[in-house]
Amino acid sequence: MTELPFQGGAAFPGDVPGNLPGNRPGTGDRPGTTVTVNGTPYEAPMGSTVADLVSIWCPSPRGVAVAIGSEVVPRSTWAETVIDPGAVVEIVTAAAGG
Repeated sequence: MTELPFQGGAAFPGDVPGNLPGNRPGTGDRPGTTVTVNGTPYEAPMGSTVADLVSIWCPSPRGVAVAIGSEVVPRSTWAETVIDPGAVVEIVTAAAGG
């Protein structure tokens, strides 16, 4: 698995079991849309939410913050915040240290 610039999670959704080529969100019966997640183009199913992306890109939502464009998305709204086509999403995790 490729290391991330932050701790935890998969570098690319393809590193997550079940999200391998031919089984990627946005393929098959559900039309997809391209978004950018942490600088990487990603094909997400139409109607994907912030919570959906976090579950794909991170092993745990603990210590995770998400921004769409320059706006931080409150955790309490992740499940209802739909990712628009072409959105630029940043998913970051907190890391202890100094």
